[in-house]
Amino acid sequence: METDIKLSKQEFQRALNGFTGTGHYHRHIIPGGQVLLLTDGCNFVREYAGQGASWLFDLILSYQFKLRKHRFQVWTLQKQQDHSWILECSDGDRNYIIGQEIAYSDFPLEKFDIWVVDSVALLPSEY
Repeated sequence: METDIKLSKQEFQRALNGFTGTGHYHRHIIPGGQVLLLTDGCNFVREYAGQGASWLFDLILSYQFKLRKHRFQVWTLQKQQDHSWILECSDGDRNYIIGQEIAYSDFPLEKFDIWVVDSVALLPSEY
């Protein structure tokens, strides 16, 4: 589903600002059949972030069995000074739950949040 269209950082951010709800839910599936529903905003991220960010939703989904008791999750992707990335999950009260280092990404923003609420991934503006 990823696209060959490359958006600048500014175009990507401007587009994200337009998501304030969702009209559809999009399925993100990993081998084994686990499913995470994505809002229109998260689906946009999956398709247009750098060369596509399916990997980001694969990672988030891969942790869902471990995190099933956490109905509200805040996932933060943040670029580090050495150009690696950290993906961390916390609860709604900023309590760290789990994290992972990522050696490389072409994600267009230096910091980005995704919320997962009851197995639905959404942008904070879509809550």
